[in-house]
Amino acid sequence: MSIGLKVRFTRAIHINDLLPEIGEAICELLHLANPPLIIAEEYDGRKWLPSRLQTLSSESPVVAFGVKEEPEMAAAVSVYARQRERFAADDWADDEIGDVASIEVLGARTPLGFALVAAVAIAIARKCNTQITDDMPFYSERFDSSPDSFLAAIRVEGRFDDYMSAAEEFSSHLNRKDKI
Repeated sequence: MSIGLKVRFTRAIHINDLLPEIGEAICELLHLANPPLIIAEEYDGRKWLPSRLQTLSSESPVVAFGVKEEPEMAAAVSVYARQRERFAADDWADDEIGDVASIEVLGARTPLGFALVAAVAIAIARKCNTQITDDMPFYSERFDSSPDSFLAAIRVEGRFDDYMSAAEEFSSHLNRKDKI
């Protein structure tokens, strides 16, 4: 079972514009004094390499976003087209058809990985002016939330200088809500 979030993807996003937005979102989420440097990587079929992509779109391969100092902990984003199935019993509603960004922990489930998934979802939802879907629900009690209400529901209390300590507190916060 994967733990992730979905965001209705309404437009292609320049990756260089998204990186600082993810940094800002993780800073807000974890109440950090300074955002960590966020990097993007793409999978070439054998290994992860620094991303050469200009934009994140439905044509993009899976892209991973992580903190530069912690490359083994990342959030993977895949954008796919959700289409109405001709004979499916559970067709999607009209507002659910279209491109969707699926954001999941890449590799081991770590506190930083969970925080990165939330931050990436917040940044993409802000760029696309759409809601975040937590269909487990894992992060919050709501199925669909605006990026700002999602952030308000899950952000950690207090101020932190160290993103790893803040991520541990974030994970602990999720545990107290019986989400893990």
